[in-house]
Amino acid sequence: MCRKPAQNLSATLAIPPAIKDHVRNLPQGVFHNMNFEVEDVKFQGDTAEASVRFQSPNVTELIIRQRYVLRKSGDHWQVESRQPANGAGKAPPLPLRIGRLPMQLT
Repeated sequence: MCRKPAQNLSATLAIPPAIKDHVRNLPQGVFHNMNFEVEDVKFQGDTAEASVRFQSPNVTELIIRQRYVLRKSGDHWQVESRQPANGAGKAPPLPLRIGRLPMQLT
């Protein structure tokens, strides 16, 4: 289990809602009905890079990974950019992860 410094805990907890808000405002609606999980966050000052895994609730083999760059603006985080991490495709079976719950965007 990876432990993050205490000062990054509140920032780490703020990243999923910032990404969720960003995805809800995308015009394409591609990710709207997908579950997502922030798999990793790396901080460098007032910027963060998050690896996010989107999974279809209807086709569990459909997984899309995206990399998000966020910047702290005042007391909240905003998405600056996103790009595909590993593209889309079938996912290998994943081990059960304790402490992480996927978020539903709807």
